[in-house]
Amino acid sequence: MKKFKQFKSSVQETDFLPFKKTGPNSKIDDYLIVGFDTEYVSKSINDGDFENELLSYQWCCQVISSDGTKSDEWSGLVLPNGPKVRDRLKIQEFVELAISEGLKKDKKLKIPRDIYLVAHFTRSDIPGFQDFKGDEGKEILNLSNIRNTFVSMRKDVGIKLNDDIEVRLKIRDTITLTSANSKSLDDLGKMLNVPKLKLSKEQISNMKVMLEEEPELFEKYGIRDCEICLKYTVLMMYQYQDLTGRFNLPQTLTSIGVDLLEQNWKERGIDPVSIIGKEKTPRKIWNKKFSRFDYKTKTPYKEKLYFSQDFIRESYHGGRNEQFYFGPHKKDVWYDYDLKSCYPSCMSLIGIPDWDKVIHVSREWWDDEDRPFKPVDLTFVQVRFEFPQSVRFPCLPVRTDHGIIFPKKGISLTHISEVLVAKNLGCELEFLEGRHIPSVRHPKGNRVFQEFLVDCIKKRESYPKGSQENFFWKEIANSSYGKLAQGLRERRIYSIEEDDMQSLEPSKITNPVFASFITGFARGVLSEIMNNLPKDKIVFSVTTDGFLTNATQEDLINSSKGTLSRYYKDSRHKLVGDESILEIKHIIGQPLGWRTRGQSTLVEGKSKKYENIVLAKGGIKLPEKLAKEQEYPVINNYFFKREPDTFIPMTLGLGIKDMYRDGVDFVDKKFNKRLSMEFDFKRKPLNYGEMKVGSYEPHLIFDTQPWDDVDQFNKIRFLWEDYNKTERHCLKTISDYDKFAEYVDNILSSETIEQRHLKKENGDIIRLRRDLISSWRHSQGGTTKIYPHCFEEKTRKGKPVFPTYKLMNEQFARILNDGCGIPCSKGDVDNGIKIKEFTPNQVPNTERTREKLDFLKRCLFPELRIDEFLSKKSDWNIYSTGKLSR
Repeated sequence: MKKFKQFKSSVQETDFLPFKKTGPNSKIDDYLIVGFDTEYVSKSINDGDFENELLSYQWCCQVISSDGTKSDEWSGLVLPNGPKVRDRLKIQEFVELAISEGLKKDKKLKIPRDIYLVAHFTRSDIPGFQDFKGDEGKEILNLSNIRNTFVSMRKDVGIKLNDDIEVRLKIRDTITLTSANSKSLDDLGKMLNVPKLKLSKEQISNMKVMLEEEPELFEKYGIRDCEICLKYTVLMMYQYQDLTGRFNLPQTLTSIGVDLLEQNWKERGIDPVSIIGKEKTPRKIWNKKFSRFDYKTKTPYKEKLYFSQDFIRESYHGGRNEQFYFGPHKKDVWYDYDLKSCYPSCMSLIGIPDWDKVIHVSREWWDDEDRPFKPVDLTFVQVRFEFPQSVRFPCLPVRTDHGIIFPKKGISLTHISEVLVAKNLGCELEFLEGRHIPSVRHPKGNRVFQEFLVDCIKKRESYPKGSQENFFWKEIANSSYGKLAQGLRERRIYSIEEDDMQSLEPSKITNPVFASFITGFARGVLSEIMNNLPKDKIVFSVTTDGFLTNATQEDLINSSKGTLSRYYKDSRHKLVGDESILEIKHIIGQPLGWRTRGQSTLVEGKSKKYENIVLAKGGIKLPEKLAKEQEYPVINNYFFKREPDTFIPMTLGLGIKDMYRDGVDFVDKKFNKRLSMEFDFKRKPLNYGEMKVGSYEPHLIFDTQPWDDVDQFNKIRFLWEDYNKTERHCLKTISDYDKFAEYVDNILSSETIEQRHLKKENGDIIRLRRDLISSWRHSQGGTTKIYPHCFEEKTRKGKPVFPTYKLMNEQFARILNDGCGIPCSKGDVDNGIKIKEFTPNQVPNTERTREKLDFLKRCLFPELRIDEFLSKKSDWNIYSTGKLSR
């Protein structure tokens, strides 16, 4: 292995193919692909801060042509000149070195001017070049960011080799071109039959030692990573060319999906612009620089859709995600069911819309039983609703700052499918407003997405499971939905170009009608099935496209006979020739749950066919990466042993914004994050108890019911946050829960009283003093009689007080202050008796005000009517209504 200073560039103008012009009618036929990687070790430079020491740069290269011809691969490795940042290579030096080595090995090799520089997770490798450290160098790199990686998207990297040889360098990341199930380089290697070389944990953590002691293994390990990147890039480019006729490397896998979808539309004679409700509109814009008009084409939504898009966008919500039980549940056979290919199956139901006939739904139309709406119509309505108390899982979404919830009553704006499910559940509905887009679904072929999805599924099934092609077509089918919904909800992302946070822009196929239909129908199918389950069966949690339950497969078959399920079955039949709509993902023996997307396994399942562990960590990241069977016991231990101030040590890579702004390496940041495993209150706790699991202390458990309305949910979320402001709490025992329930009840009761002049500090006791003085002054609330000899007070003649004796102001103040512990002076009494009348039920109903009033009744006013002082109870609370035992 050599250091960079030991190499000499040998590139000349004659070593390169002619420069190909770019433009609408031109195409590039040849590319140089450079798979590259860096090896480095992190070293501490001060307390808590790290910097990387670059150990090596390595590459694996190949020239490829659109006609399928390819050069031999060549690879190599070079060491930086030293351990400091100034010893690192510039990107131009690295590319020139890689090309020089290829020319030495093949004298006849001709290098294309268009070069793809590709790594897996460029966020860790691009900062290894010296260019990244300064503003001038970063300007040369022309970086953009996609999914927290570095790419060149705006324009190519502006470098010249050997000072005057022009090339176009394009930085790409293979991560953006991989499916959700194969993000790691190890996964890519397995799919390509080029497995990543395995090193022990000790070797990986001591790469510098391995470079010194095992240089050959070090070199093979680094070059293999480059080889995987190269082979995957070449595979993707030829695959993309075969599918679209375009010979280049797209930025992302989802962009390939959009290209193929639009191609499918064109082949069917469908205009890709008009099918999503848009139209091309030429615009004439005056160009001051050249004193002329320029003509540009915009693609706004068609007029009818444009004026209704805000209404329809508000009907778009995410998936249904709820935790129905808190804590451990009983041992049983628990099935984790998923809707098969959920979003593609819903997409395939959408017919061809007539965007020029967007109709405002009238009340008369809504009430006309001769023109009933169907679950597959493109109809979006706002309704006021109220479900019967017997409905376990209301199905109309209401949006909040903490996601959507499904209360018993309220106002919901959603797709018609969920409204029809609600109607079948006996929900009272009042129509408020609606939109309807006519669509054609018959005969065969009049579907927007069905033919495309059928083609994707057929191609996927033609390849063996685990192959790159199988994963590719699965991702193409599944990713289309994401592009339909992109930009419909506010999402802020960092932009390198603007060096600021910006809203994620809509994609070229974003459409609120399609996105709302897909998510609404998916939620509707799940809600229909869950509500059809036998009442003795438990739904433990629901997550987007599936739920965890102890209902058997036979139960699920019987519960999947509703209207939406029949449409879903029809979609599955047309897509894959199979009408089954649910599949088992996991089977476990005992679940643990704490919040939305927070479930674990207490007892593993015993199935040989399905996975036997459920684990959704609810945002928790453990300090070290573990296999699932090692990870879930750690998560469980955190849950049962958590305390209000439990923290988890975490290690996360430095964010792309801080890296780019400061020109620093990708290093790990270690910090402690507070553990969050409390209930999120998207449902209202109902019955509670405690349950013992293993050697842990008995833990709080409770089931839930829907909130009455969204106001209750918003209030309880605010109160939980407020409850934890000055002192944090965990809900681990019945006592913990009772204390929070009492806190909630006190606050809700206080809201029924006059808030003016109610002080924040000791406001309850000060208000009690005021009202005791006022009631005593006006002989109200049972204050006309006192206990004889009370507090050893004397009359004016020195005799013990008697029941009808009228206490003097000074005496009453002394009794309240000294005898009852209610701070009071004679001046307070003098001022209090000036209040013109006593107003009942204005004292906050807190534990200490109740104690004071009980004491006063026992020791001072025997006829005291305590209920006339305390605030009225709120019309709701979260006290448990029954006991659970498991």
